[in-house]
Amino acid sequence: MRAAWLHGWRRARRRRAGPSCAVWGRSRVLLGGVVPLLTLAICWLAGVDLGPALDISVWTAAGSLVVVELVAGLHRISRARSLVQDGVLSLALGASVVFLRVLLH
Repeated sequence: MRAAWLHGWRRARRRRAGPSCAVWGRSRVLLGGVVPLLTLAICWLAGVDLGPALDISVWTAAGSLVVVELVAGLHRISRARSLVQDGVLSLALGASVVFLRVLLH
């Protein structure tokens, strides 16, 4: 009985999935990489060596994680405690990106 109810609920909530839905879902993920890639391209155009340019791009990626999390928290009109939790989590994510860069270099 429960499985039938769950199936009916899923069916009622199902949205039409088409090519535009798949492209939109992927583009949000791809948009997260635009800022670090633009930073890398600007460094390349400015004549910066590859090593420092990658370091700048990694720090830019970490910073963009923090900014996106805080903007999302402000967009939700979160309480101060929730906003601090989001900020700490985003700082941890950004630090993990930098740590992986240091570890793999």
